[in-house]
Amino acid sequence: MRGLGLDVRRTRNQPVDPLLRLLRKFGVTVVLDVGANAGQFGGALRDMGYAGRIVSFEPLRTVYAQLTERSDADPNWSVHNFALGDVDGEAIINRSAETQLSSFSEQTPFAAQVFDQARVVGHETVALRRLDSIFADVVSKSDVALLKIDTQGFEKQVLDGASASLPSIRGLHVELSYFPLYAKQLQADQMIARLCACGFRLVKLDPLFFDGEGTRVIEADGTFFRF
Repeated sequence: MRGLGLDVRRTRNQPVDPLLRLLRKFGVTVVLDVGANAGQFGGALRDMGYAGRIVSFEPLRTVYAQLTERSDADPNWSVHNFALGDVDGEAIINRSAETQLSSFSEQTPFAAQVFDQARVVGHETVALRRLDSIFADVVSKSDVALLKIDTQGFEKQVLDGASASLPSIRGLHVELSYFPLYAKQLQADQMIARLCACGFRLVKLDPLFFDGEGTRVIEADGTFFRF
């Protein structure tokens, strides 16, 4: 082959991220990134090769500034400075030392034991919207949407505010809690049952945090799709 002027080299195929494989399989064109923080999830989507639209929602003002800086150069990534929940209005969020752990819900004593950086260091009044109120503004009729929810115990309220738009959503990527971390939080089995009742099926489960001994899963990411 080299005698013909061709340079032949052995290459090793890069593995496709399992989440990206699912996004491609179901033809996802827009990801609704609820609880975006500084854009970690959106950045991970880009790193794995997802080129579709991302719409991120982050209520904390200083963190939103970081999110804006991260997304500014990406024309397919839009950001909004409000939270999603079950009402349109305002609410007080508990700001944690680690901003990714900030929540509208009160922490349980167990959460304080497991996550030292979850301790509340302040409070902030932020805008709150229902997904149903803004869905038509961010998702077109031709879009295939995945809803990602990482809201530290506020997942139920996000879903309650999306009752009309949920039938138009093809997939969900949701943080599941196997131990009570926030007051009135849906536990993993309750969340899975609720989403299955809405027509979704669990297709991917990724443990996130274990207890100190590494023997019990505390939280996991669950990915669900309609078939």
